[in-house]
Amino acid sequence: HPPGRRDRCGQWGEAVGRAGAVARPRTAERRQRRRAHRASRRRADELQGEGRRKARDVNSEPASDIVIALEIDDPVLADRLATLLGSVAGLRLAAPGEQATATIVARNREAAGGDFELTPRELDVLALLAEGASNKMIAQRLGISVHTAKFHVGSLLDKLDATGRTDAVAHAARRGVINL
Repeated sequence: HPPGRRDRCGQWGEAVGRAGAVARPRTAERRQRRRAHRASRRRADELQGEGRRKARDVNSEPASDIVIALEIDDPVLADRLATLLGSVAGLRLAAPGEQATATIVARNREAAGGDFELTPRELDVLALLAEGASNKMIAQRLGISVHTAKFHVGSLLDKLDATGRTDAVAHAARRGVINL
């Protein structure tokens, strides 16, 4: 038989009932789809269950210490951090030349921020970027063209070595150029 259901006269066809209505899939097809869906849900639940068991096994193993290396320009700060971190259970400071799990790095702000100069206009644009302004909004607020606003944003991205607008604001805040 062709796909579909019987109409009022017993003839097979594509649509049944109202004009334009599409026949529902046969009951056997619906049952088969439900079974396949249930089977895939069971497989997903089983995988999730195995993942949970593996996570519990990891927690039962004895954990080794986390080795931390300090690369800090300020000797007073380095001593304070070494004292604090040395007393934390599960952490150990790396010996010179030892491979560390993590490294804490702190440089002087003057040394880190001294390799670029921002113009007063770029500082204005940066402040607007920190507020989330678009190029069009920057242009309207500063009374410049959209093209000039794009130019200033591009020069900020270059000077701050940023990959995007949000990254530029983050770099500037990290370097102390702006305060958020």
